[in-house]
Amino acid sequence: MVSRVLSAARGQLTVEQTDTAVSLTWRDELPLPLLTNGEKKKRTLAGLGEVELKAEWKDGLLIVEQKLDGGVRVRREFVHGPDSPRLIVVTTVSGAGPGDITFHYVYDAARPDPGPGPGPLLQ
Repeated sequence: MVSRVLSAARGQLTVEQTDTAVSLTWRDELPLPLLTNGEKKKRTLAGLGEVELKAEWKDGLLIVEQKLDGGVRVRREFVHGPDSPRLIVVTTVSGAGPGDITFHYVYDAARPDPGPGPGPLLQ
């Protein structure tokens, strides 16, 4: 179950944000819409079963917490510096072994699609 959560975090991440919510989509996964008011919600997620989710803003960071079956907890801190094109997601898993495990995922901003126009000019 934990490996499913962690493997989804690899690859492309799309983040959509409003004043009161965010939607996170990893690779080909379904979007995960979250209210950012800190309220706990239970949701059934494919491959994970029933999961308790909570999302909130703290000190300029988006914090998303998931409580999985068996007492496993996944906490993600989304860090984006004002002058950086990168998003860093610090993911901590607890309750899956003798100690906490922390991973750092670094996502580069998407580059604009140049479209179907002509390619570079060759001389």
